[in-house]
Amino acid sequence: MMNFGPFFSGNTTPKLNSFRFTIPLSVQKSIRLARQIPPMEMLLCPTIN
Repeated sequence: MMNFGPFFSGNTTPKLNSFRFTIPLSVQKSIRLARQIPPMEMLLCPTIN
């Protein structure tokens, strides 16, 4: 999903800075998706409920 190549090569300070914002954004995206998907998830994985 995420490419960690740039984070371990060259100057890491700006990369880590953007990395800080990348994680919350991806978390918010997945939470948003999880809110839209629940009916289908309940159909596919009834054991979770």
